[in-house]
Amino acid sequence: MTHLDPDDRSFDDALAALDPAAGATAPVPGSTRFDSILEHAMRTDATDATHADPDTGAPADADPTVTDPAQADPMLGQPVDAVGSPRRRSRRRLGLVLAAAAAVLAIVAVVVAGPGSDPEPASATEALTRAADGTADATTMRVAATYERAGSVNRIAAEADGADYRIESRATFDDPAQPPEEETTVVIGDTVWEDGTSRTAPPEERNAAYAPSSAAVVGAILDGSELEDRGEQDVRGTPTRHIRATLTDRSRAALAALSPSQVAMFELEYPQGVDQIDLWVTDDLIRRIRVVVDQGQGADGRPQQDVADIEFYDFGADITITPPS
Repeated sequence: MTHLDPDDRSFDDALAALDPAAGATAPVPGSTRFDSILEHAMRTDATDATHADPDTGAPADADPTVTDPAQADPMLGQPVDAVGSPRRRSRRRLGLVLAAAAAVLAIVAVVVAGPGSDPEPASATEALTRAADGTADATTMRVAATYERAGSVNRIAAEADGADYRIESRATFDDPAQPPEEETTVVIGDTVWEDGTSRTAPPEERNAAYAPSSAAVVGAILDGSELEDRGEQDVRGTPTRHIRATLTDRSRAALAALSPSQVAMFELEYPQGVDQIDLWVTDDLIRRIRVVVDQGQGADGRPQQDVADIEFYDFGADITITPPS
């Protein structure tokens, strides 16, 4: 007969290590998992009651002669015989513990693999749709854009409050004899200030509000384009999802239907020269749009492209556009 050392906790530790519920969060009362476990426990109690002694209420295989706590097994808290071997109830209790552990393991497996516990990531279409919707609702934002054209690079820094915006631009040229050109433009309502001089400009001479324009462009891209996930990339230090859209005749037509003031910032006035548009989204916002426009062959016979990179950040920042002083 094997004797158990009351001070030997190795069996306890080994059993605890097998507990699949260790560290798990308690189920919420009223949840499906809570009700399932409660029902299982009630069935177990009912089964135990059918084996109870009708006079004492104790399990039928318990030894009523052992009442001294000193004779209780220190590991399982069950009666032991004179030589320290667990009695039948100890063995039965151990069997129940192991059976309960197996049941909990099965429940955990169902919860982990169950529907909704590990949702599939949003499709590229869903991700872009959410980003367009979220961006359309933005009231303030900042923009950093780079426009590369044959012989020049134009960089702008802009901030917008609704349809009002301020742009600082600096153009540099490949020709060293041509100095950089810098300009500041402020638009408030229908008034435009360019380097301090104001004038009234019709809508077609002003960029439409950046946030809804960006959403409209993405909506047009989604109309028939083929989408491809390109993995995760950082934009201004923020992890984003990179999605490439290959345009079709249908999506080009949708872009062409937008007003020039909506697409001017993206160099999309002539979408027939665009094959692909890259987009970066996160937190249900558009973070970056990159457009490459085919401009045919240059004087040297090599293909020419215009590249526009537009980044959006500081959504919801405290921005108020004021007239230049």
